[in-house]
Amino acid sequence: MLHGEQLHVERELGAHKVVRLRRAEESVVARAVTRSDRSREPVGALRTGVTVAQALTNQKLVLDQISALNTTTAGVIDSTSEMLKNQTGQIHEQAASSTIPLETLQRAFQNVYDTMDNIDTFKLKALENMKTTVNSLSGEIEKSKGYIARSEGQAKAQLEAPSENPLTALEE
Repeated sequence: MLHGEQLHVERELGAHKVVRLRRAEESVVARAVTRSDRSREPVGALRTGVTVAQALTNQKLVLDQISALNTTTAGVIDSTSEMLKNQTGQIHEQAASSTIPLETLQRAFQNVYDTMDNIDTFKLKALENMKTTVNSLSGEIEKSKGYIARSEGQAKAQLEAPSENPLTALEE
């Protein structure tokens, strides 16, 4: 913003200079006209004087504008180099320091370790529950074998026994 304000001030100063130069130019022209009336100088000399005055005024304006441009350019270069110096230092500081606090990293690792411990605890409990279930089911399987054997024995006995005709029992 400083550069914008500086340019504004320079424009204001330039405008005041132009006004002063115009007044000076008008004064030179007025004197030349007055002299020409008194001395009856030729109009060509008056035109030459006006042309020279205008040329010098324009030359002065150009020199003032070049001076203002050089001042503005120097200001831009100075402020840019200052920003470069400051930002470079900040970049080096940030690069040298850790961006994530050490305590945060340590907490993250501890959370991972706690999770692994919880998984191990779960596995042990699940394994114990599975053993209990397997033992329970093993007893039931042994018990069911007796039932299966009894059912198979009855079925076999029925197949081996002579088949009695239900009508023969009625005939006796």
